[in-house]
Amino acid sequence: KNNQSISVIVPIYNTIIKDIPVFIIGKEINDIEFVICDNSTDELIKTENKKYSSRYTFINYCDMNGNKGISVAYNYGIEQAKGKIICIFDDDTRPGENYFSGVRQYMSEDPECVYVPVVMSGNRMLSPLKVFGPLVHRTSNVSMLQAKNISAFNTAFDIICIVAGI
Repeated sequence: KNNQSISVIVPIYNTIIKDIPVFIIGKEINDIEFVICDNSTDELIKTENKKYSSRYTFINYCDMNGNKGISVAYNYGIEQAKGKIICIFDDDTRPGENYFSGVRQYMSEDPECVYVPVVMSGNRMLSPLKVFGPLVHRTSNVSMLQAKNISAFNTAFDIICIVAGI
């Protein structure tokens, strides 16, 4: 594997591959594999997705045989991924134009980190969140976070590094 190769895991449900924002932005970038986990129940959409993905060597199309749920699709996609770097997206996530070059830069500078997005709504941080026992709270800034007390969800905004001790 190329040390900078990226696998982009995208579960979809009744969505056309060519319309996925991360695919539109990333399809022209070298060393990106798209692992599309198709949870679709609409057979016409699945047929179109299979036909479209067969035209490209950088699409790894995985028919989930119906809606198995997003977590099953993410886990399956990770198992199928060939890239050294794994990025997980929802089918409606729109990363910035330089997202993938930023990921490669961060990973080359400190490959021992787990990177999570910073998700803001106005001036409120929505993710990552700080974990206190069974409770999860918003934080006011990233300096309050440590690997042992973090919870995050995926999106393509700014990225921070949390040293995970791996």
